Amino acid sequence: MNAQADLSSALNGARPDDANVFSPGLDDALVDQLTQGNGVVARTTGIELAVEAGAFERLSVDDIDRWLAGPGLRIVLFAGPPKRQRDAHDVAIALRELLRSWPGQASAAVLEPEAEADQMKRFRVSMAPSLALCAGGAVVEVVPGVRDWADYAAVFRRYLGAASHG
Repeated sequence: MNAQADLSSALNGARPDDANVFSPGLDDALVDQLTQGNGVVARTTGIELAVEAGAFERLSVDDIDRWLAGPGLRIVLFAGPPKRQRDAHDVAIALRELLRSWPGQASAAVLEPEAEADQMKRFRVSMAPSLALCAGGAVVEVVPGVRDWADYAAVFRRYLGAASHG
């Protein structure tokens, strides 16, 4: 298993308070790089790992309409400015787990940081982090802030029915 996958496994489901607990197989240089040497993973790491693993797409302004036209429920994570993404990590981890519980029924994306602020009004997002749920190219619901797992699961059930597993 490579170090990135190992880190992803170590963070899977971890709360930020637990994010300094790494798998023993992780390379010390990678841990230092990701934690800026302080042993605590940067809050954006969950987002970047999800993009690198293919769980989330990263969209530019030019990609948004094409992506929204795809099948199933489409979820856009609005993480906020990179230096202020305090809670976005929690939302990204929850979203990744929700996608696993409803495999093939939903897709997630995060916008390029420079595109996000300009798209907030279009997606009816007033704060970051938020999840904008879309179907048929239109926003059907916005879930602002960090929520309990039960709240996120209830939103997914509202649009997708019972989870396939999880």
